Amino acid sequence: MTAVRKWLSCFGLGFWSGEKTKDAGRRGYGNLFFSFLLALVILVIGVFAADLVPFRTHYRNAEAYRAFVADALTPTDENSPVLTLSAGRLSATWADGETALIDTVANSAQAERYGKNGYHLVIDTRPADALDDFEAYYLANDDTNQEISCDEYETLSEVARRNFDFKIRYTGRELILTDERVSEYESYLAGQESSATALDEIRAARETDGPETYRRKVYTLYVKTRYPSMKSYETSSEVPLLRNYYMYDYVNSGRVTRYLFVFCDAMLGAFETDGGHEATFYGFYPEGEGVVIPGDAAPADARVAAVDFVEDCFYAATPFYLYLWVTGFMQLLLYLILLPLVVGLLLFCLIRLTKIDSTRRFGVCLRQSGIWLWQAAFLTGIAVFALGFAVQRRLLQPLTLLIYFCVLLVRVGVQLLFEKKHPAPPPHDASARLITSEED
Repeated sequence: MTAVRKWLSCFGLGFWSGEKTKDAGRRGYGNLFFSFLLALVILVIGVFAADLVPFRTHYRNAEAYRAFVADALTPTDENSPVLTLSAGRLSATWADGETALIDTVANSAQAERYGKNGYHLVIDTRPADALDDFEAYYLANDDTNQEISCDEYETLSEVARRNFDFKIRYTGRELILTDERVSEYESYLAGQESSATALDEIRAARETDGPETYRRKVYTLYVKTRYPSMKSYETSSEVPLLRNYYMYDYVNSGRVTRYLFVFCDAMLGAFETDGGHEATFYGFYPEGEGVVIPGDAAPADARVAAVDFVEDCFYAATPFYLYLWVTGFMQLLLYLILLPLVVGLLLFCLIRLTKIDSTRRFGVCLRQSGIWLWQAAFLTGIAVFALGFAVQRRLLQPLTLLIYFCVLLVRVGVQLLFEKKHPAPPPHDASARLITSEED
């Protein structure tokens, strides 16, 4: 038990005690490994909490946005969309049952009806894999901004082609794969040596796949054969999707900065609080079936339900946010592994340069600084959580890494001051005492 208490004292108080830090240098690398794992968990939890918890405060202090949401989603007449949940999917219809499609950016009449306080509303609950009838072209990679079609590009020499980059333009029009279109795609593919075999394989599975899957496969093969890779535009699909029209043309371009987008499987938005803080969010739909905001509800209750629905969607995405931050830190794992090595090396170099201990080895310094990792992460987590109420969520991860590194740097400085005031006795002193004792 004494050994366990000493270990707990060293591991738990190493960050706060210079003497415990020195003790950690005499122990094994297990403390370093355990401290690193614990630090990683604490950092993820800290930034996750900093992203999740402040949203309610931001949202409830954004009166202009809440008023916009209430006006947009509360059913008041036949021109109000009716939102219905079914099996985790949302559908928007008009009172007569027709699919509702609202875009206040492109439709000025809808902007007057649904837009408010400078916010834009998009409601498009068509399937998430709906295709965009995109336009492909090539753009000169010099200052001329010359634009040519794909057919024109194919007539150029290999040297001339280097002066152009492939681009696509989302149109916002849904591409319907009719039999006529698919027949055109098949004719093109059949004439290409690179795709003829793949087309035969798709045709062989036609009866098994069914007509819809067959048409989709033919179109996908056509896009992959006809154009360069779409990876710079699409991350989850091999072909351009209608959903990304709103993201590229509205959000990524900066054309729209304050909005609420309502899709069949997700909701996302951006708003400004009463205090001027910019906030963005992504949400999934909570469990439930039926109309989200009943038309027969009292007007005040319906507006509250509309506002609360957006907040519920955000918190329904909690597992997604946790996954997002875990994977985000995993991508930085190499940096996080190098960080203890850098701090240990810094401590080693400074101790040698200041001649505090000219015999101390790098491994000792690494074990000493390693004991700080998890408590430095704890302090960082507290700081980042507090900052979550004041900074935009996209800054949380870089701020976490910066604060974490700064905390460890300060701790290095504190350890140097401690060891300068409490130097270890030189090794030759101990030898001298031993010789004197033998002579006596």
